[in-house]
Amino acid sequence: MDLLSGRKANEIFEGQVHVYKHIFAYLDSMCLKWCIELEIPTIIYNHEKPITLHELISILQVPPSKISGVERLMRHLSHNGFFDIVTIHNDDDENKEEKEAYALTISSELLVKGTEYCLTPMAKCSLDPSVSSSYNLLAKWTLEENLTLSEISLGTNLWNFLSKNPSILTSFNESMASDSQMVKLALKDHSAVFEGLESIVDVGGGNGTISKIISDMFPKLKCIVFDLPHVVENFSGTSNNNLSFVGGDMFNYIPVADAVLLKWILHDWDDEHCVKILKKCKDAISKNTKGGKAIIIDFVINEKQDEFGLTQMKLRMDIAMTSVNGKERSEEEFKKPFLEAGFQDYKIFPLTGMYSLILRKKKKIRECSCNMELLSECKASEIFEGQVVVYKHLYAYLDSMCLKWCLDLNMPDIIHNHGQPITLHHLASTLQVPPSKIDGVRRFMRHLAHNGFFHITRLLHDDNEEKEAYALTIASKLLVKGTQHSLAPMSKCVLDPTLSGTYHFLGKWTLEENLSLSEISLGTNLWDFFSKNPSYLSFFNESMASDSQMVKLALKDHSAVFEGLESIVDVGGGNGTVSKIINDMFPKLNCIVFDLPHVVENFTGSNNLSFVGGDMFLSIPHAHAILLKWILHDWDDEHCVKILKKCKDAILNDVKGGKVIIIDTVINENHEEHELTQLKLRMDIMMTHVNGKERSQEELKKLFLKAGFQNYKISPLTGIYSLIEVYP
Repeated sequence: MDLLSGRKANEIFEGQVHVYKHIFAYLDSMCLKWCIELEIPTIIYNHEKPITLHELISILQVPPSKISGVERLMRHLSHNGFFDIVTIHNDDDENKEEKEAYALTISSELLVKGTEYCLTPMAKCSLDPSVSSSYNLLAKWTLEENLTLSEISLGTNLWNFLSKNPSILTSFNESMASDSQMVKLALKDHSAVFEGLESIVDVGGGNGTISKIISDMFPKLKCIVFDLPHVVENFSGTSNNNLSFVGGDMFNYIPVADAVLLKWILHDWDDEHCVKILKKCKDAISKNTKGGKAIIIDFVINEKQDEFGLTQMKLRMDIAMTSVNGKERSEEEFKKPFLEAGFQDYKIFPLTGMYSLILRKKKKIRECSCNMELLSECKASEIFEGQVVVYKHLYAYLDSMCLKWCLDLNMPDIIHNHGQPITLHHLASTLQVPPSKIDGVRRFMRHLAHNGFFHITRLLHDDNEEKEAYALTIASKLLVKGTQHSLAPMSKCVLDPTLSGTYHFLGKWTLEENLSLSEISLGTNLWDFFSKNPSYLSFFNESMASDSQMVKLALKDHSAVFEGLESIVDVGGGNGTVSKIINDMFPKLNCIVFDLPHVVENFTGSNNLSFVGGDMFLSIPHAHAILLKWILHDWDDEHCVKILKKCKDAILNDVKGGKVIIIDTVINENHEEHELTQLKLRMDIMMTHVNGKERSQEELKKLFLKAGFQNYKISPLTGIYSLIEVYP
């Protein structure tokens, strides 16, 4: 079955890149976690000037085998805006040799510990494995009536979990406080919102950080921090009584005041509970006050007016709210509970890069300046942009988790089998989604549609009513199971929790000599793990086979590479998928699939296709050409040189045009689009599993020369891979 028969090869490759971008998106989050765990921003800040790689690894005490790993992780973070790579001269260097060094950007300054606007607590809390791994169960959440994701994954609701895990609770409270400092910066531009008020209740105000900020801005304004009794019982107000703490339940009552403040409250709740909260807010607003209002600080999704990346980040946050069965809302989604709760009017305007301020009357906005040690020369808007960059990477893993949800529930197959675009009603009916989770399906599909996996179209039904429906795109067609170019096996393999969860150990990996990430997290190397776990080995083999079908499509345009050859050895060829593809293209070419004995022992060949067992580090069968597909990136430089030397020895001496043919990723930051390089750098981080790496042309050139090769040529093959011909 070929769903893409009418598509050009380059369109399919673009779809492949799109799928891979989202499969590996979680590695942006894991790389940021690595940075925070090792306190890289704080180290650079304390260094008081840009820091060289040598200086950084010295401070971290990185063993020699992992120095290259630190360089690659820092390259990834620099590409994504967390560090600037600058050129410096060391003061004690007599030769005044120029060296590359890492300098902080606004985004990484926001991760320096102990500073006023530090976002590190938020990052640590969100990326704690107990919290982030919950999203592997989104499919189960979809099919369970009423239960939150936390209840499914942690066995209890999020608030109970936090109360029983003090370290995570501390991070959570610190994260809320650090976020409130960002709001403080924003409120300087919106002080008119509070003018004329005599009292305000900060509902769910926790330790009172926001109320203290407002109290400092308006000393005569009486601020009441209102939260559950056990939350506020150990806090005391101010001596002049303009700040007090009151315990209670917002679903029962809220203290009377001129205004009620809801910061990051409504997004924790479904629509029904939001209406209840808003009704209590309305009851609490003093009847004697002119201009009484509810002031809400929250996300407002605005796909039509926000930049793509900002909407993408807000939609990620919406997925995050499944942990408590809450949601992020659009203006239209806010309007409904406001009206149901009895409010007559509202105004929405931007507060920071992410949040909006919602109230009844729009006030004059004033300019402000930022005054803090690290960010003293930055405008507030620049700091907010830095915050957005941090949050985008902090929650990047939710792109991967949403794609996993899509695959776990077989969404592409359901739509394909439906024969036409499918409405939300039909989709929910097919999946047997309980009523409480139908809106969740809509939100997930909105997220995936925004990210290019589905088109939202309009269908005319029998009753002449138009309804929204979801149609497949090239990217989602590549996820339909059993099709010629299906990437579903690759996606499922990469996103398996046992494998994806290992990247939480990147910090430990950096400090352990020689050990691969798999050895640290799984207790054995990846290949041994696969051999002992047949289901994972099957996943892996299927994923390699599906990727090879993409190579088949690409090789049609590069058949000249094999012309004139009489024999070829496919090193590490597994089940022979690529060799069979080449064999079909060139029936007279003798193809030898060479892999470890236990890999090939159950395969049988044909007249010009054979399977041979052995070890590529000892010897490789002789042939006119040696093929290495996805081999070199599995190994460090030392092992790659050994492999290449064995390849050189295997090339028949009496053959003109003998060569090594390599299919692999080549990083080219200077000549590629930002997002393609970003994907390749994510894949490079992935290779820590086996202590391998993705390489640039310059890095590959060094290997070729060390192995004794004289020349090479690199040609683009697909969106991700290149075809490299290396000549003795």
